[in-house]
Amino acid sequence: MCRESGIFEHKRSNNDDEMLHYLISLRNFYYFYYFFDIFFCLFFSSGLCHQVELQAIGTLLAYTKVTISVLVSRFQPGVQSVPGNESRRANITNFLQKMLSNLNDKPNDKSRITYQLVEDEDSSKQPVPKVTEKTASRAELGVFFLVISLAALAIASILLLEDLYKGNWWTIFLITLFSGATAVSLFVIHLQPRNSATFPFMVPGVPYIPALTIFINAVLMVNLKRKTYLRFGVWMILGKR
Repeated sequence: MCRESGIFEHKRSNNDDEMLHYLISLRNFYYFYYFFDIFFCLFFSSGLCHQVELQAIGTLLAYTKVTISVLVSRFQPGVQSVPGNESRRANITNFLQKMLSNLNDKPNDKSRITYQLVEDEDSSKQPVPKVTEKTASRAELGVFFLVISLAALAIASILLLEDLYKGNWWTIFLITLFSGATAVSLFVIHLQPRNSATFPFMVPGVPYIPALTIFINAVLMVNLKRKTYLRFGVWMILGKR
């Protein structure tokens, strides 16, 4: 038994050493990368533009992933609520009380301001649809086609802009097709029931504001140069190795 435990501790120490060496090599790589990047940007004027565009791809992709996650998680079953910050809520309440007392010209008047959940009058009469795995799958499928249609609409709107000004029928057809696919996807997502989970901050106007965010990010990514995507692909390949 002692021998097996000793072997296990030996293997664990070897794994820890390998992980430590990996983290040290990763840290040295980042140091070298930033040093080379600063040196390149200082001595080559075009290097700064390339670096900004290269970082913009990662930022836009991260924002797009977060937006897609917001869309998908809003329609998933079993999502737990996150309690809000009570101290922040108390500060807002005190601020509103002071503002109200100043408007009433009564400094000592502490009007009672509380947070209340406002419900629609018809919401209590109508049964709330339940979020299930089936409705979640429909929402995920709608989000999938929404992202594809928005990306295609952004590409067509930017790359085929001159043809659109000329009035080419196939350009108008493509933009109309992608716009219709976007509208249908939004309609399908809007029909799916949502979970009742609450968070300290929730994105309003789901799924329309997230769809607008995805479209804007796609337009910004389409406007980047092709060489930027080539550099991004090279860095991704080197990062995997």
